[in-house]
Amino acid sequence: MKIIYQVFAIIFFTSLNFNANSQCNFTTINYLQELKDLNSISSLDIEIIKSKKWSTNLLKAILDKTANINQKRKKKFNANIRVTYPFGFCEHKAKVRIHGDWKDHLTKDYASLDVKLLDGNIGNIVKFKLLLPATRHSDAEIMITSLFHEVDIIAPKTIYLDVNLNNNPLKTFLFQEKIAKELIESNNRKEGPIFEGDESIMWTESSSFNEIFQNEKISLSRQLNKKWKNSNSSTQYISAKANQSIQKSYLIARSSGLKSFQPFLTTYNTKQKQIWQKYYLIMLASNSIHGLSLHNNKFYWDSFSDSFQPVYYDGNA
Repeated sequence: MKIIYQVFAIIFFTSLNFNANSQCNFTTINYLQELKDLNSISSLDIEIIKSKKWSTNLLKAILDKTANINQKRKKKFNANIRVTYPFGFCEHKAKVRIHGDWKDHLTKDYASLDVKLLDGNIGNIVKFKLLLPATRHSDAEIMITSLFHEVDIIAPKTIYLDVNLNNNPLKTFLFQEKIAKELIESNNRKEGPIFEGDESIMWTESSSFNEIFQNEKISLSRQLNKKWKNSNSSTQYISAKANQSIQKSYLIARSSGLKSFQPFLTTYNTKQKQIWQKYYLIMLASNSIHGLSLHNNKFYWDSFSDSFQPVYYDGNA
């Protein structure tokens, strides 16, 4: 009897997880498997509350004389999102903003989006990007993320998804989860420090492409999940240890004039080395050199083995 109660409790709280604070017009517990599968989604409708201000901001981003997207155009807007399935729909509150470094992410009606749900989740994902497919070479991005999943290397779930933005005609985007704790956990890893190349001092607002990267040689790395880092003394210790290791590697790479990050694997065991070897082999074979550059790299610190694992991101395969 105790086991029956435990099973019921697991099912009950799992169903709450899918429906927490979001509105669905169906009983979520009847569709738990479908809700976990992103391919169950029929379409996504996004209504940006202040649509006129959004359109004005988008137009200004396009017309700015800077070669890259001006950072001040990446304002966050409140939005309502409806996720439609064959069996019903769920509605969520969200924050959205323009995503991307370059203006290939912009059109007069649409832009690549960075989305954060304020309630509920979509396929256990809270933060995701909606990318104009051409910015990631469309099918190639789906192929390489699927391949990394097959060989147990951390990569974001990526699918095609039809999106209606502010009642414009449906447009196909790449739905891709962000590098966050949900991604780490869905790849069967324990939550831990996530690092990336630090672009905060690298970008400059310039009309000249060559001037944009003027600080690249001195940019190192930064931790993405700062809230996790400050959770308790244990996470602070783990983060400090990982930070020391990654910054040392970046300093050596920068001082050596390396354009791509090559981890120093002399202290790594055979299994850890094989993960990196598979990662580099796939990245090179798919011509994903863009994702190997120092400022594009993302890493997960495995505290059990005191080693970094690669996280695939923006390879431009």
